[in-house]
Amino acid sequence: MLEDLDPAETREWVDALDSVMAFEGADRTFFLLDEVIAEARRKGAPVPFSATTPYVNTIPPDKEDRLDARELALDHRIRSLIRWNALAIVLRANKESSELGGHIASFQSAATLYDVGFQHFFHAPAGQHGGDLLFIQGHSSPGIYARSFVEGRLTEDQLKKFRMEVDGGGLASYPHPWLMPEYWQMPTVSMGLGPIMAIYQARFLKYLASRGLADTSKRKVWAFLGDGETDEPESLGAISMASREKLDNLIFVINCNLQRLDGPVRGNGKIIQELEGVFRGAGWNVIKAVWGSGWDPLIARDFTGLLLKRMEECVDGEYQDFKSKDGAYVREKFFGKYPELLEMVAAIIIGNRRPESAAWVAKWKAREPQSLTPVYRTLMDRDDVTGRLGEIRAPALVIHGTEDVAIDLSRAEQLCAKLSGCRGVVRVDGAGHASNLTHPEPVNRAIEDFLASL
Repeated sequence: MLEDLDPAETREWVDALDSVMAFEGADRTFFLLDEVIAEARRKGAPVPFSATTPYVNTIPPDKEDRLDARELALDHRIRSLIRWNALAIVLRANKESSELGGHIASFQSAATLYDVGFQHFFHAPAGQHGGDLLFIQGHSSPGIYARSFVEGRLTEDQLKKFRMEVDGGGLASYPHPWLMPEYWQMPTVSMGLGPIMAIYQARFLKYLASRGLADTSKRKVWAFLGDGETDEPESLGAISMASREKLDNLIFVINCNLQRLDGPVRGNGKIIQELEGVFRGAGWNVIKAVWGSGWDPLIARDFTGLLLKRMEECVDGEYQDFKSKDGAYVREKFFGKYPELLEMVAAIIIGNRRPESAAWVAKWKAREPQSLTPVYRTLMDRDDVTGRLGEIRAPALVIHGTEDVAIDLSRAEQLCAKLSGCRGVVRVDGAGHASNLTHPEPVNRAIEDFLASL
C-alpha cells in the first residue's frame, strides 16, 4: 500500500471528481478517468487494477425503473402463487415417495429473477421475431411448472405426476425437450451443460445472421444458472469465446443464493465478487444486483465509506449467518463492529421486538423487481456500434481467409467499406477463420506492409 505523501492534494483530486460527478454526471466522470488512466499507461506509470467493483448494485437507485404500486402488487401476487405451487409440487410428490426428491431452494431464491423476465422481457415467437431461447436452471423446473399451472397450461393432474413419467402424462425432473417436446426448449440440468450450450447457441444465431440465412438480430439467449453450478468446468469453460465472438445476444443470469448442491458455498470467500472477476477478466459486461431498496437510504448516507467497507469485509459464511438470525443479531454483529455504523442506523429500529425483527430480516433478504428490471434492460439494450464504424478515423486493414466458413468474405468487404481509414481487404488463400494461426507468414507480411505504408 502506497503512502499518501500529500493528503491535501489527494483531497483536491477527490473533490474535483465529486464535482464532476455531481454537475456533469457519471458518463463524463467515466470519460475523464479513462483518459487519465490511458495517459498514465502511455507514460509508463503503474495503474491500479481491480477485477471487481464495489460490493453494491451496479445500477444506482436513480437509474432504476420505478414500477407503479399497482403493477408491483400484481407482480407480487403472481409470484406468491407461483412460489407456493412450486413448493407444493415437490412436497406432494414426496408424500407419494420420499425417493422422488426434488429441489425447493433453487427456485424460491430465484423466483423474482424468472418472473421479471417472463413478465417484462422474454420474447415469444411472433411475426418476424423468432423468439428468445431460454436455458432454465434444471433445479428450478418446479417453478416453471408452477407458472404454467397458474397460466392454465398445465393441469393439477400433471403436477401430481412430477418426476413420475413412466405411465405417461408426467412432468420431467429437469428441462427435457425429448420427453416434453411441446414444452421445453433446451435440455439442462445443473451440471454446467446449459451455460456452455447457451454460448454455442448464441454463436450459431450470429452465424445464421452473418451468412444471411436468417434475421436473428432481435433474438436473445438467456442462460439461468446458480453459483454452485459455476464450479462445473463446463459452466465457465467457454466464456472467453463469448466475448471473442462478441455475442451481445447472450445473457447469463447467475443466482448467487450461497448454496451448492451438497452444501453452502465457500464460507470464507465472496462468490459474487469471485464470479465478477472471472467474467470481467474474460471480457463480459457484468451487472450486479446485490441489495434491495431498503438499503438505499443507508448507502446514500455512507459519506465515509464505512458501510461499504463493512459490506466488503464480510464473507459469504457471515452473510448466511446474518440471514438466518433476527435484527438484534444483525445490529450487534454487522453494524456493531464499528460504533460509527451503529450511530448511522440509530434512527432505524432493528430487532428487539418480534415484528421489528421480522421487518428487518425481510429488508435484508429483499430482492425486488424494480432493482432487476434495469439490469435486464441494460443487458438487452446494448448498443450495436456497427453503424458508427465510420467514426473511426485511424488507418485499418482487414485480413480475411478465403476458406473462412464462419464469416463470409462479403462481410469483411462491408466492414472495410464502413471504416473510413480502411486500406483494403487482404485475402489469405486457403486460410480459415484463424488465419493468423494457420497462415502466419502471409498475415505477418500483410501487417508489415500495412505498417510500412503509414
